[in-house]
Amino acid sequence: MRSAGRLVTSRDPTQQKWVEKKYELAHAVLSRSRTVTELRWEIDVHASADRVFSLLAGLRDYDKWLPPSSSFRGTVKISEGPIAVGTTYVEPSPLGTRYGRVTVYEPPQRLDFEQPMTLRPRLLGVLGIRVSHTLTPDGESVHLVRVLKVAPNGPVRFFMAPVIRAFTAENIRLMNAIKTVAERDAVPGDAGNTPR
Repeated sequence: MRSAGRLVTSRDPTQQKWVEKKYELAHAVLSRSRTVTELRWEIDVHASADRVFSLLAGLRDYDKWLPPSSSFRGTVKISEGPIAVGTTYVEPSPLGTRYGRVTVYEPPQRLDFEQPMTLRPRLLGVLGIRVSHTLTPDGESVHLVRVLKVAPNGPVRFFMAPVIRAFTAENIRLMNAIKTVAERDAVPGDAGNTPR
């Protein structure tokens, strides 16, 4: 177990139920939102799809390759067991807290999260956030597409321009970190992209 914004695996059933309840409440708000902004980033990574997928799916290891920033302080309260559809987690930040859940887990082609964010102060509302990753192997590399859908609910809808700027900067940072780490650790000639 790590603290101070680092990995904390939730073994306490009461704590896990609390995370799931927060997720469900925020998800319900997301479902009612009328405005959705979609952002998209693409990058070619000279590493295997398996390697890139394992970085993205390895919630317990983000702190090993993605340094904290003003928007990302770490992933905590990860539900027990292997990462799979239904895994829950929490990502606190100065802007608010994301209560996440893995919604699609298809190694090494597809990985999606839904992580509604309760803003600080709470009266600003909730941001519905859906993140999808599609990985397409291409010889010795993989093409990674990350799509982020953001749906505001509450007064935050009047302040979306700075929110979108912050999300854009953080997602570009994440994509560049994935590329750097995956390529640094890649084994030459072992693309690992053979379809199964």
